[in-house]
Amino acid sequence: MKTVALPASDKERIVLLDVLRGLAIFGILMVNKQIFSGRCCIC
Repeated sequence: MKTVALPASDKERIVLLDVLRGLAIFGILMVNKQIFSGRCCIC
């Protein structure tokens, strides 16, 4: 028997994890913006 993975329903989602993932992606975007603009203080 083959098991099929399905997306989680809205009731099963953990909102805090979605918020944390969004903040992490936003942080990565901001760092990339600084690096590619040439005003990076990290490099």
